[in-house]
Amino acid sequence: MSLQHELKLPQPFQNKKHEALLNILRTAAFLSKKGDSFFSKHGITMAQFNLLMVLKYSVSAHLTQSEIAVRLLVNRANITGLIDRLEKTGFVERMPDKKDRRHYLITFTDKGKKILDKVEEAYDKEVNLVMRDISGAEASEIIRVMEKLRESDML
Repeated sequence: MSLQHELKLPQPFQNKKHEALLNILRTAAFLSKKGDSFFSKHGITMAQFNLLMVLKYSVSAHLTQSEIAVRLLVNRANITGLIDRLEKTGFVERMPDKKDRRHYLITFTDKGKKILDKVEEAYDKEVNLVMRDISGAEASEIIRVMEKLRESDML
């Protein structure tokens, strides 16, 4: 369904780029809501899942809070609270950085690995379900266009 119909607008958008931008934002909001619903069924948040994924797929077995913040595109203050909550659930632990006492290294616990393995498998199925009408070529084109948008010097 077109955005014009979804928003019940009496006439088409005059600016295609504006319509495209609104489509991106509306789709992102829809996917975010869907993600929140999915992750709440598993007892974690999307942000917690993303942090666990960053740890799993990093080269090192542990990362500093600053390294995690850069990879998640959030500020260091937000990462502290997120790590605090994951530490309380027993999914991650902080260890002093022997090279720099001002930092802590964040690493998985066995409990964190187990929850991630369980949720990641279900997440892959959910992604395939949500994206079922998008071909591989279309997915590649979406990736290309979104990367081009993010590389814009206007962002």
